[in-house]
Amino acid sequence: MLKFVFSAKKTAKLKGKDFHVYDLEQIKFNDIAPLLKLFVKSPLYVLRESFIEYLTANAGASPLAAIKLFEKAIAHEQSENENDYFFGQEGLATQFILGAYTALKKEHMRYKRRLLKAFDQVLLDPRFRANADSMLERALS
Repeated sequence: MLKFVFSAKKTAKLKGKDFHVYDLEQIKFNDIAPLLKLFVKSPLYVLRESFIEYLTANAGASPLAAIKLFEKAIAHEQSENENDYFFGQEGLATQFILGAYTALKKEHMRYKRRLLKAFDQVLLDPRFRANADSMLERALS
C-alpha cells in the first residue's frame, strides 16, 4: 500500500510537504529505514533539514543504513534541482558525513570511500558547501 501511495502520479498537492521525522523517535531506525527508502525515491520527497538531522542522530547505531539513505537523498535532490534554497547553512551534510565516517568500523572501508565520494558531491554543490570548512576545523580540533 505504501508503495502505491509513494508512487502515485497525482502527488502535486503533496510535493514538498515536510515529513516530520521528529515523531519517529519511538521507532527503531532499522525498522523504519525501508519506508524512508521508499519515501526518498518518491515524487513527494524534498530534502529537508530535519531528515538529515534524523540520519545524523541514527548514524552511530546504524551507519550503513543511514549512509545508503543519505546517498539516495543527495542523488534525488541533485536530480530534482528545483529547490534553490537548501538546509546547508548549518553544515548538516558535512556533520552527517563526519558522524557516519566516525561510526564505521575498519572493515567498512567501502562505505568510508562512499562517504568520501558523497563529501566530494557536497563540496561541489554550493548549496551543500555552507560551513563545511568550519565543521571540518571543529572536527579536527
